[in-house]
Amino acid sequence: MGLLFRLFIIFCLPVRTFDATIKRYHYAAVNLSQGNGYSYFREAPYEPAFYKPPVYPIFLSIIYKIFGVNINAVKIIQAILDTFACLFLFFLVRHYFAERVAFCALWMSLFFPVTAVYANLLNPESLTLFLMVISLWSISKVLLSGKAVFYFISGLSIILMGYCRQEFFIFVFIFGAYMFVSRKKNNTGKLALYVAAVLMIMSPWVFRNYSLAKKFIPLSAGGGIGLTLFHGTLGSVNDDVASLDNFFKNNPEIYTKYQEWYRIEFYSSSSVEEKIAIDRFFEEVALENIRKNPLGFVANSIRNSPRVWINLHADEFTFLNSQKLRMFHLNLRDLARVVKEDSRQLAILSLKYLFFSLIIFYLLTALMGVWIMRSRLSQLLFVLLPLLYAHVFFLFIHISPNYAIPYWSCIIFFSAVGFSFFFASKSGINVV
Repeated sequence: MGLLFRLFIIFCLPVRTFDATIKRYHYAAVNLSQGNGYSYFREAPYEPAFYKPPVYPIFLSIIYKIFGVNINAVKIIQAILDTFACLFLFFLVRHYFAERVAFCALWMSLFFPVTAVYANLLNPESLTLFLMVISLWSISKVLLSGKAVFYFISGLSIILMGYCRQEFFIFVFIFGAYMFVSRKKNNTGKLALYVAAVLMIMSPWVFRNYSLAKKFIPLSAGGGIGLTLFHGTLGSVNDDVASLDNFFKNNPEIYTKYQEWYRIEFYSSSSVEEKIAIDRFFEEVALENIRKNPLGFVANSIRNSPRVWINLHADEFTFLNSQKLRMFHLNLRDLARVVKEDSRQLAILSLKYLFFSLIIFYLLTALMGVWIMRSRLSQLLFVLLPLLYAHVFFLFIHISPNYAIPYWSCIIFFSAVGFSFFFASKSGINVV
């Protein structure tokens, strides 16, 4: 049923088309499948890419090798992986709670449209979410059983997650340190398996980069942190495209550098030093902006942070992208006029409120779950750690809501706890 739900969203609803997506992962995957190396270029010479590790393009290239360059095959396989992620979330929750809570987590994850729709996209969100759930599940097995094989599996899943979306690379250290501290007795040898798994995935990428660039690049050249930090200092300028365009018109030198960043990082034969330098330029501009107005930066960051979570993802659900009726600035006279012109607008507005209510419900029940389990949080800290990290990370940069998708697995974990405990307390059922 969960797979059918995802296939219905992908193939039956008006969602983002392939033509409207960023295609660099696709081009890199085509090049890999055709033996042209890891490159974003569409034509020879295929200059090697150093921006972002290649786990997701490799994933795509394997599908292309088997099924040809078939976008629908990618979507179906991502939908299958996303469904399996829900199943492993069920297993994870069942390690700590009664089966009733685990089934609640299963149903909540299977039919949550916000995560399901990303199986439609040629972007690494679905694969990263799957790897996040596998990482959490394998860590729980390490903590509960201490078996060596789960140290190795957790090392593999965590580094693949970090090489799928580079901002998750830090979890190699966060989760590794957590397992070391949590199981101090007789785990040094087993942790070596964790390290071995990490190095097994890292080594080919590091060796490839050193052989091509003569530089030690364990993650990414440039990395994009400077640019995202710069966006985080712009405050309300990021609220809409018109505001950002107006900012660039008033700051042409910044716009020139902005265009140059994309050209150098993705589509030029520039050196690694140039790629690092252009990102460092934006980092320095961002730090200067923060120094000029630190309180304003903090205030804007706090104001914008909830938007990462409370978001309709209308870029993916394109039928929600109508701006004719605004959710929070609704005028009854405008409502009557717009509905008279286009009767579909009332249904779209209703769906917007439904999506908004669903997201608020998940977030509130997750908070309830954290509060209910406050006495056991030390036992469940590995599930909470990604959310704590995300709130700190998102506070300082400006990113699109798709970056938060893998973290929703942690939210659903606690949401299932909160939802189950609320109804259990009403009926007297034990869910621990």
